[in-house]
Amino acid sequence: MNSIPLQLDEKAIAKYRRRNLLLSLTCILLGAVLLAVAFFEYRDISREKQIWRTGKTGNIINIGGKYTENTLLFIPLYVDYDLKIDFEDEAGQPKFSNSKFKLVFGDIDEKREIILKYSPDNPKEIVISPAIEHPWARAGLGIAMLIGGLCFLAGPLLFKREYNKQERAWKACLEDGQASVALSLSAASYQKQYFGKYRLLNDPTDQQRGYKLDRAPLILEIDSGQQLIVLVRSASRPELMVVLGEDHFPFLEGEAIVEAALENRT
Repeated sequence: MNSIPLQLDEKAIAKYRRRNLLLSLTCILLGAVLLAVAFFEYRDISREKQIWRTGKTGNIINIGGKYTENTLLFIPLYVDYDLKIDFEDEAGQPKFSNSKFKLVFGDIDEKREIILKYSPDNPKEIVISPAIEHPWARAGLGIAMLIGGLCFLAGPLLFKREYNKQERAWKACLEDGQASVALSLSAASYQKQYFGKYRLLNDPTDQQRGYKLDRAPLILEIDSGQQLIVLVRSASRPELMVVLGEDHFPFLEGEAIVEAALENRT
């Protein structure tokens, strides 16, 4: 099986890099937004705990307002409370304030007595007992935002790692790439991501391998009804291979690669 001279499609690769850069910037932006939400949640919880420790107890006269139950696939995730509370301070003076907080996988037990505390310096700053009695439920949204933000920030690192892996395979195939075909075992796609499994022909190990592409792979139909995918594989480093895209990405000599692959198959 002879190596064939190859050239990379620099225009297509430049477009691929720009798209990855855009995805990376989007991930960084989303990650920063989620971390900002987590920070403000942490700040509010810290302030609530401080008022609960050092504040004065008020006498609740009336609780009104509303709450919104947020669900995912009919599963309740968290309850968003926006309460309007009339109360009396320790001197018996009527006061009014709002209490806003979220409880993840939890809600207020209406059978339990609700205790209110307010800041001596600013009676508008209040906290009620349900926000303190369920610390994990109260902190749940902030924790979720923190984890989500860190995952989004890790996205560009994963993109870079995947690109470096692909680039190593491209360079190796440029040096001594050999065209071949492999038997397609399965194929699927989701949101412009293409996944599949294949088996190299004449592979004594009969090993199943997988691919993940951002474009449809080039699939050839043969008389037996089987489907083949086209590969370029490094002769010196056979573990490095490139699955050819439907648009022949990342090489310029797409038709020549297909012809050589079919000849090598026979």
